[in-house]
Amino acid sequence: MKWYLPSFYGDIRLTTQGSATEIEWENLTPTEREALETLSRKWPIGTISSKGSATLEKPIAKVENVLARAMKRGRKLLTAVTFAGGRIEEVHRGDGEVSALARVADKAKAAVTVAQPTVGCPRPEFEKAEVRATEVLREFLTPEQLADFDRDQRFIVVGADSGHRYMLISRQSPKLRDFGGRSVYDVTEGRPVCVHDWLVPASEELLELSLFLSLPAREKYVRSLPEAFA
Repeated sequence: MKWYLPSFYGDIRLTTQGSATEIEWENLTPTEREALETLSRKWPIGTISSKGSATLEKPIAKVENVLARAMKRGRKLLTAVTFAGGRIEEVHRGDGEVSALARVADKAKAAVTVAQPTVGCPRPEFEKAEVRATEVLREFLTPEQLADFDRDQRFIVVGADSGHRYMLISRQSPKLRDFGGRSVYDVTEGRPVCVHDWLVPASEELLELSLFLSLPAREKYVRSLPEAFA
């Protein structure tokens, strides 16, 4: 199973190798390099060049925990796994996270750790990102969602708690204006939802939003509009 730690380049990937973990990296940003150095101080992985790999005799959940917290300092994290049939399940962090992952690792297609998006409606400055973190996003889309995303940079997600249908639209999509200029549009209620994360690439933002909407007990957070924006 591969475990993705999305960044502007998607440059750190973890792969289970039995009870060990293979770490692959390339084109490191300063934050990514710092995260690997943090890991290496705990469990030495050798020279950290611009491109390389190393294998640690440690469970993948423990390696991910160190790297994710170093890469996304001060932000709440969500970890999820996806299965071949399209089902997504949250892996709860904490003392039992290694055993929790072990329970699903053999059946899961991939895992990912993302940061919690920010609730609010400031006006964005739309940027032309040169590198899009689509590889990881594609792992978590169903064939139907993937077809819609490839065609229109948008796709439908069903809320885990409410059953509402949400249209998620890339902030780089020309169709964004059709949905109130927001990346989340509640199709069931016919209104945009004010939630965003402009600290990450557009595709990673869509992945965050998709996970928070489609996992039980997470949808409520996305819909919790602050009074200042009501």
